[in-house]
Amino acid sequence: MRKLLVAVAATVVTAPLLSGCVVNLGNDTPVASTTSAPIEPAPQVQDDLAEQTAALEAFVEANRASVEDLVNDPDFAEVYSVITIEAFPPDTVLYVYVYKDEINAEQAAASFEAGRDTFQRLVSEQLLPQMRDNGITVDPKVSWSYFQPDLTHIWTGVFGDS
Repeated sequence: MRKLLVAVAATVVTAPLLSGCVVNLGNDTPVASTTSAPIEPAPQVQDDLAEQTAALEAFVEANRASVEDLVNDPDFAEVYSVITIEAFPPDTVLYVYVYKDEINAEQAAASFEAGRDTFQRLVSEQLLPQMRDNGITVDPKVSWSYFQPDLTHIWTGVFGDS
């Protein structure tokens, strides 16, 4: 239970530190039509998404070391074996946490789910403004994923504009 509480608290406390790592690319690419040929986005939309993808990747890369160094912090090292940030083009910054020791996945998922409002507030008030300031302006999102040591998925939350 202590590890679970530390995980939730760590996410809330460190999110402002990690907010520079969030990137979001818009999902304006149309779905393929019912005909055999896919519908292509307008050239301007393609250019905007390409620029946003580049901004997303730069944003994540600029913040990678500070995020991954969190695993060396004693409070995090007790709980996580891996903490990383990834770009998920064209619009999402993904934080990945891998627990050091196995935890009660049902209890953890329920705790994260109960904290959705806190995640959303953090995203809306801190992370999305930072992403937009860094050129990630089309439908930006932030995602957190948590895994057991054997990489069994525990929980994922994706947050954008509320």
